[in-house]
Amino acid sequence: MKALSFKCKDRSCIVAIAAFAMMTTAAGAVTISCPTNVTIECNTSSAPGATGTATATATCDGGAPAITHSDATAGSCPTVITRTWTTIDSCDNIVSCEQSLTISDTTAPAVTAPANVTIESNTSSAPGTTGTGTATDNC
Repeated sequence: MKALSFKCKDRSCIVAIAAFAMMTTAAGAVTISCPTNVTIECNTSSAPGATGTATATATCDGGAPAITHSDATAGSCPTVITRTWTTIDSCDNIVSCEQSLTISDTTAPAVTAPANVTIESNTSSAPGTTGTGTATDNC
């Protein structure tokens, strides 16, 4: 907002001053384009470098506007990250778009059973005696 005033003097040297505020609006707009929605494995990076970044243009000043993002995570199996991309130009025009990242786990865990054993009927069958299995998962 800019304050302006006008001064007017007539033939009789009478002066009148009028003041007003002027607000300018952007001659153009800022636009943003989100990367496509993606589904990735749980052991894959969800960083913007791996899943895509938004692009923005501004006609207000011709410069490249800054772009930021924030993530909101919901659910499990699958987990969904809603990434909100936002840009603002030098004329304070703000726009946002959303990208959806679905995190899935399609690889089953690997399970290894203990070796077969033969025990006497009066021997404990507890895992400490008979052995324990192991399991690993990529997520």
